[in-house]
Parts: sequence; structure tokens; C-alpha cells
Amino acid sequence: MPPRSAAAVTPQIAPRGAATLSVARLPQILDLLSRASPNGASLASLSAQTGIPKSSLLNILRGLQSLGYVTSANGAYHLGREAYALANLIISTLRSGRLPAIARPALQRLADKVGETVILGVLSQDERHVVYVDAIESRHTVRVSGIIGNHTPLYASTGGWVMLAHLPDGFVDAYLRSVDRVRHTAKTLTGIDELKAMYRQVREQGVSIAIGQMDESILGFGAPVFDAGGTIAGVVIISSVVSRALQRSDELADAVREAGREISGLLGHSIAAV
Repeated sequence: MPPRSAAAVTPQIAPRGAATLSVARLPQILDLLSRASPNGASLASLSAQTGIPKSSLLNILRGLQSLGYVTSANGAYHLGREAYALANLIISTLRSGRLPAIARPALQRLADKVGETVILGVLSQDERHVVYVDAIESRHTVRVSGIIGNHTPLYASTGGWVMLAHLPDGFVDAYLRSVDRVRHTAKTLTGIDELKAMYRQVREQGVSIAIGQMDESILGFGAPVFDAGGTIAGVVIISSVVSRALQRSDELADAVREAGREISGLLGHSIAAV
């Protein structure tokens, strides 16, 4: 048998620029598929949205399909099992300890800007508290201490209000019915109706402002941190003494809201949707 020609056995390698372009397009393609209707996205619609010629796009989709990141049926493309597995892994990694590292630079900038104690909190494992996973304390002589590991009840803290404002209604209803809503101060809200009204206000304004819920001398400002899927992943808090913070309430509310948006963006969430 005559030997094969060199051209017959040499693999076809795409030019470096073309390969780089294909890799750069992958996140865009996966993002479009994640936002597609339940019926999926056609080759034509993906080509129109990405600007990639159909022939080139088809090769990319076939590669993703071979790896399990994309499936196709009836001429439409959907995210595959491996794409969902990767998304779950990323979210799990964030929740298991990556969030503080990602958020730290933004927290430091916030602390430098406002000069007050700033805190990063997440939902506790018992789903009853906000637990502090990072904190930068104010340099003021009179200040609120932010101790990593501290727990505050969801119903009676600025961080908890933010959490409950963005958790599913069923969770909130079950939590409020089951928790012992102790009145820690004269200002602590304990009624279910008044708490739900507060959560609606927090959701509409994008920030919570809690005066004296656990300690009458403390004023807290909180804003949500969302992950790429739009689920609340944590809360940014500014904690100060009432006597100092009340006169700059609007400034601190704006600052914590912006920090929440910044960290959400780092997690892949659309800032416009926060």
C-alpha cells in the first residue's frame, strides 16, 4: 500500500487569531443560550447576535456539544449538562469561601470612602442568621465592632432585612412563622406584616436602613450581593453609631448600594439588573 501524502495525515490547525477569536466568543455563546427561551436558540439567531458566520459558529457549537456544554434538538441549541455542572461548581465555590476574597478590595474601598465599619455577611447554615465572613473596622474612637463569625438574627438586623427582601416568599413566610421574634430594643420590628412591608421597601430601594434593631445606638445600612444567576449571595453592611451616621444617611445608603452592585458585578451579575 502506498504511503499517505503528508497533506493527508497533517491535522488542520486553525490560525492563532481564529482560535483566539473562537475562545473569546465562548462566554458570549453560553450566555446567550442561558438567556434563550425554553425552545432554545437557532443557529441563525445565535449568528445574528454574535456576528459569527454560520459556518464558523456551527463548528464552535459542535465542539461545545462534543464536550457536553451544548445540546441540540429540532434545529435549536440549549445548554448541556456540563454547562449546568460548571455553573453549580462556581456557585458552590463562591459560597464555600471565595466570596470574601473576591469582595475584599471593594470592601476596603468602601471603608476608606465612608470611614465607618464595613461588613460582609452571608446566610448562616441554619438559615436563621446573617454570619459575618469579613469586616473592616472604623478608625473612629467610638465605633461599631465587626467581628468575623458574629451572627445576627435575620428579622432584626440590616443584613437580615436585605436577605429576607431577596429570598423566596415561601422561605420568608416559613421563617417568620417559626422564629421567636424577640424585641431586643424599643425599636425592634417584630410584627409579621410590618416586617414584610419593610422587606418590600428594601427590595424597591435596593438598600436597608435599620435604626436600633439590636442596639439602640447603632444605625446599619445594607445592600445585596447577587451571584451570576441572580440569587442573593451575601450582603454588604455599613455599621455606625446613630449620633454620627444619621446626618449622612443618604451618603451612606448610596455608598453601600454601589458597593453591593460592584461586588455583584464581580460575581457575574448584570449591574443593570441589581
